[in-house]
Amino acid sequence: MNADSLYEIVKICLWNALIIMSPMAVVAVVVGTLAGFLQTITSLQEQSLSFVPKLLAAVAVLWLLAPWMTEQLVNLMTLFFQRIAEIGR
Repeated sequence: MNADSLYEIVKICLWNALIIMSPMAVVAVVVGTLAGFLQTITSLQEQSLSFVPKLLAAVAVLWLLAPWMTEQLVNLMTLFFQRIAEIGR
């Protein structure tokens, strides 16, 4: 195993991590911004009013996208096993 193949594996891992977690992060940011905006408009400064909607939105996105996330992780592991087999030859 040389440095180039190791670099490529790390790059693939980081890219997949970014792709898999980005939907949940985007939803949490949008819901948090909307909750903050509503808190500003109504002058309610309760911490749970911003935390609970973000948590529920993240759980909903996780529930909806779990099959896709699992497919991405299975594809990544398949690639790893193929690379391991290539290195073993």
